[in-house]
Amino acid sequence: MFPGVLNDFHSTLRDFERSVNSFFEPVFPETTRRLEGQHRWPAIRPKDSVARRPFTDMTQDDANVYLTVELPGVKKEDMHVEMKGDDTIEITATVAEDTQHETADELLVERQRGAFKRALKLPDNVDASQASAAEANGVLTLTFPKREQPPSEMRVIPIA
Repeated sequence: MFPGVLNDFHSTLRDFERSVNSFFEPVFPETTRRLEGQHRWPAIRPKDSVARRPFTDMTQDDANVYLTVELPGVKKEDMHVEMKGDDTIEITATVAEDTQHETADELLVERQRGAFKRALKLPDNVDASQASAAEANGVLTLTFPKREQPPSEMRVIPIA
């Protein structure tokens, strides 16, 4: 469509990539190795960081609120779910380090290892004491029954 504009954009992007790479190269030489045609953005976050958050969905139907958490590669015994107070749920999990390829040079590392943590506030209408949990294929599903809400009473407030 606009070949000149796209070429300029790609050229500018490559220049920016080179600048960022040259900035990080002295600090992270082992993580900024480059193979032709691959980006070499450094892995700034330490491997044991708890900053990772699993993908989570919260849905509901008439009877329940469902919390679905993706924890790929996490064994059921390495998943932990706790209630903090009456309205906050905390999910933690750990993925073991891959020691099979300890001596290999890392050319691309995208899989998340280490600790995962996620805390979420639950809706006011759930009964957390009746919650249940199930795990299948790295997906944790928590089910929270909804409390019966008493009908709200409408009251007219007179204006003086």
